[in-house]
Amino acid sequence: MIDRDNNFISKFVIVLSVIVFLELINIVMNLYVNINDDISYNVVDMLFIIKFIGIVTLFISMYIWSRNKDNNLLKEQLLIHTKYVLMISIFYFLILYLFKYSIVLNAMDILRNKMIEGNPALLLNFSIYTYNTLKYVKGVFQSLNSEFILMIELLFIVWNLRNLMTLKTKKEDVVYYDSFLYNNNLKYFSLALILTSFLSINLFKYEFELIEAMMFLVSFFLFSISIPLHSFIRDISNMQRNKSTKSDFTTLHRLSSILSLAILVGAVIYLGLVLYGFTVGIGSYRIIPTFASIAISGFISFNVMRTRRLLEE
Repeated sequence: MIDRDNNFISKFVIVLSVIVFLELINIVMNLYVNINDDISYNVVDMLFIIKFIGIVTLFISMYIWSRNKDNNLLKEQLLIHTKYVLMISIFYFLILYLFKYSIVLNAMDILRNKMIEGNPALLLNFSIYTYNTLKYVKGVFQSLNSEFILMIELLFIVWNLRNLMTLKTKKEDVVYYDSFLYNNNLKYFSLALILTSFLSINLFKYEFELIEAMMFLVSFFLFSISIPLHSFIRDISNMQRNKSTKSDFTTLHRLSSILSLAILVGAVIYLGLVLYGFTVGIGSYRIIPTFASIAISGFISFNVMRTRRLLEE
């Protein structure tokens, strides 16, 4: 458990509050200012929502800990959450770059093959479309969503991650729990959950219809949180042969139950979206890994919550 004498947490909370504020301004600008009907629902918007959720939840967890003395916050929990935000932000940075690059390539193709060498009667229509798509790229460069702002955010996150690694923790007594409270097989199920969640993602498109965008948002979010879930469950499994403290054991089980339940609920929602997709002609094989994700996350949730109930008794 993190020592409350560390004043670094309060500094990190201030940094995150600034980032959250910038993200909120970016949301308002995208909804009411930088509106472009030629650019439909796309992978960048979906990843932005996931990145925003990651930053907000990290900010809330640290803010609650700084205000509530009874709240426990593990150093490992904070490191994993910050690494999660860092990885999502880097991936978002790369996808934004590739998305804008694909728009420029598409505009160049239209200019050459459809405007210069194509039918002159369609010149006006293609000119309007090309202008609007390039206007979107210009808007991204000028907005708070540009790679320059993202780079600054990443620098602050990396700097704070480095400081998190040096945080002091309270010394606690080692506690030895009965072996039946450990289930070493759960780490293999959580690893399989990462695979099934990944297979549910549509990685072959940049732009989506509304139902496809919702499916991508849910599936990629579930995949992203399945990775920290595996990390927490693996740490619990390693406690059986290493030293353990009460705060570590209870907090890791609480986090594992929250994430596994979130994946279970999200997988059920995704299944509903897939079934609806069949009715509109966009169903796919992803229904199979979705059923597998529901079964695996349900099994993990049941075992983790059963252990939590045994601890409370």
